[in-house]
Amino acid sequence: SSRDGITGNIIYPFEKGYFIGIGDVIGNEKEEIFTCYSIDYVIILCCIDASDGSILWECNLDTYVIESISIGDANGDSNNEVVVGIRNDVVCINGNTGEIIWRKHLVDYPYSDILCTEISDVNKDGNNEIIACSELGEEKVFCLNGNTGEIIWNFSRSKELVIGFRSLCIDNLNDDPYLEIIVEGTPDDNYTGILCLSGYNGKVLWFWEEEPQIGSFQSILATDIIPTRPGKELIVSGVGGIYCLYGGDTSPSAGRVIWHAGGYKINNIIQSMIMSAAIGDLDGDGLLDVVGHGGGMYALNGQYGSLLWNYGHIKTDFQDFVFCVDLNNDNIDEVVSVNTDFDERVIYDVAALQSKFPQENQVPEIPLIDGKAQVKINEIYEYSASSSDQDDDNIYYYFDWGDGTGEISTMCESGESITITHYWKNKGTFIIKVKTIDEHGLDSDYSTPLIICVSENSPPNKPLISGPSQGKPYTTYTFTTSTIDSDGDTLYYWFDWDDGTNSGWIGAFKSGIDATESHLWNNKDRYNIKVKAKDDHGAESEWTNLEISIPKSRIKENLLNHFLANYPHLFPLLQLFLGLS
Repeated sequence: SSRDGITGNIIYPFEKGYFIGIGDVIGNEKEEIFTCYSIDYVIILCCIDASDGSILWECNLDTYVIESISIGDANGDSNNEVVVGIRNDVVCINGNTGEIIWRKHLVDYPYSDILCTEISDVNKDGNNEIIACSELGEEKVFCLNGNTGEIIWNFSRSKELVIGFRSLCIDNLNDDPYLEIIVEGTPDDNYTGILCLSGYNGKVLWFWEEEPQIGSFQSILATDIIPTRPGKELIVSGVGGIYCLYGGDTSPSAGRVIWHAGGYKINNIIQSMIMSAAIGDLDGDGLLDVVGHGGGMYALNGQYGSLLWNYGHIKTDFQDFVFCVDLNNDNIDEVVSVNTDFDERVIYDVAALQSKFPQENQVPEIPLIDGKAQVKINEIYEYSASSSDQDDDNIYYYFDWGDGTGEISTMCESGESITITHYWKNKGTFIIKVKTIDEHGLDSDYSTPLIICVSENSPPNKPLISGPSQGKPYTTYTFTTSTIDSDGDTLYYWFDWDDGTNSGWIGAFKSGIDATESHLWNNKDRYNIKVKAKDDHGAESEWTNLEISIPKSRIKENLLNHFLANYPHLFPLLQLFLGLS
């Protein structure tokens, strides 16, 4: 039935078939409603005038199920077409007449349905393409020419699985020229995850695997839900709850989990399976939130994933559609849920919910922040925060790093401190501040700022070295060195003894403080001792040299003189023998 959006009264009933989509295909700037019904196990697609419920056209699709529908200008004629996925085929239908323009057979496996279809110019060639996904035996993602239905590219898993590509989202995650295609799945035999493909050629950009492997995802949404982060985020919902992932295409953080929500109790039943999700501003703070439901609904703070409110539906465990829309123009979105009987596929209830929030929730305390204020570029440092919540709620900490980035901690108990690492890519002065958020999304004021001075690291000065310049074999000698580090960093020293051995790094020593090390040599020679300094950031000084001479031993010469002194009469004979006379 069609209901008045203001009063909820029925405008007209329509009892033939079940709802599958809505959009303007006639070109009269009015929406049409699409339903389908079966005659002798053959599906008829029906286009209905949304204003009065009259049938505009019908199309016999010669199949017994429609899995997906998409509306847009598929073939570039400036008119909208209807593209549907049915069993093994994709069909493009004239939006004005209901006539089939083209039909493309994609998969041969009997039970491999075309679950998803979307119309979009994914490769930015000026023409729209059709993206279609299949499952069960032939799990593939297809990019089709919107004008002819011919395959431009396709992606398939390395292994066939029971579950296929059930969910699809197309968006520009990082503002480059091309669109990304995000589908449920992974490239190989781990079936639960999210896969990001290039719209240009279908190549894998990144993938994320859910741990543990719980089950399928029913919904994928792309949006800039966290404005402090560059690019868009993905809201993914399914058996394991709702995940918020970094978007992007090839950056190291792409596909990383920002927050995860699941396992909340609704009507004393723990909820995990989320059939649908929607995004809207539920509390009027100008930031987006997330609603997910399946057996009940729960609303989440979009920045942190914390629970705002929950609602248990009284009639059904299957709530197939959820929308966020400002019904009464108060700048706060209401939640509209459409609930279906899973067996009969008939819409029987629509619920419009006002946002519900915990009453008398007190603001958590302003946190304290601790960490180093003088830091170096690209060096990782630890910063800790601690706070408490007056209601003893669980809390998060949000760190604003002052460089255009921010980070939310994991949930912890009231009073528990947490430590997060960060580094800065540019030198300058940055102001860190932290706030506390309770599990209901209520946040404190920011902490007292911590001013961070980021500078480039300078190596230590060339060290001085002192010690003997001559010595004897098998005798230990001590050498002293010191230097100044302009950054005041802690120093380490390395002695190279020029005999194949060294001291290794010794220390740590404060800048300007003497360091000593000892060594002995076994062989006569001249040795070029070298010493260098290193600061605690790894920057090394130049070498400083000191030469030491270890002369020939005089032990044998002294023994000969002593012998001749005792036997002087032998000296002439020795001269004659050696030819010295």
